[in-house]
Amino acid sequence: SFHLVELPSAVHNGRPVHDARGSVLDPADCIQHGSLELSRFAPVSAASCRMGKPAPVPLDVKIDPKRCMGTWYVQYAIPAAAFIEKGAHNGTEQYNYDDATGKVTVTYTFNEGSFDGPINRSAQRGRVSPKSINGTIWNVKPIIGPCVFPVWLDYLVIDLDTAAYSYLTASAPGGWWLYVMTRDQEVTDASLEPRLEVLKQFGFDCSLLTRMPQKAS
Repeated sequence: SFHLVELPSAVHNGRPVHDARGSVLDPADCIQHGSLELSRFAPVSAASCRMGKPAPVPLDVKIDPKRCMGTWYVQYAIPAAAFIEKGAHNGTEQYNYDDATGKVTVTYTFNEGSFDGPINRSAQRGRVSPKSINGTIWNVKPIIGPCVFPVWLDYLVIDLDTAAYSYLTASAPGGWWLYVMTRDQEVTDASLEPRLEVLKQFGFDCSLLTRMPQKAS
């Protein structure tokens, strides 16, 4: 069976989450300790989304986490630690599953400041939450230098193409960070409108949404 999933930094990234001991974990503490890494990209207009307090819930359908492996490109985000990835371009998540260990390694890369900027890399450990029946609640532990963050942070899969696995939207409980990702690197705003409609149904304020610049090499 599938044991571990590495998740976007997001993740890189509200309502407080709980640590493994059940204590409330203040998101500000996570940011202070460098555990949350999200990008500040160029702001975009998403007037079709209504403003309100987000109430995201994990997708209520069973998924195959192994089909979430491979490459994902960040298209939209609500960043929590924007100072870490300010000006990021070509944000990419690469998931690699090790059949021998049942583990996954993930590398998050982006170009700093422009499409030709220096490449920034970071990594995480993760898993499908033991409390998740459908495989749509994940946990993450960011890796900061030689250290691994000591508690699991919840990561909710709230929107997914369960047929072709061509898009995936992930959010923190309470919606204080969010990623919309696709398999294709360059996609039109029009093709992403249905994903924004889902966010609208969860009550996201999409004026906070930012668009990740993407350009295939």
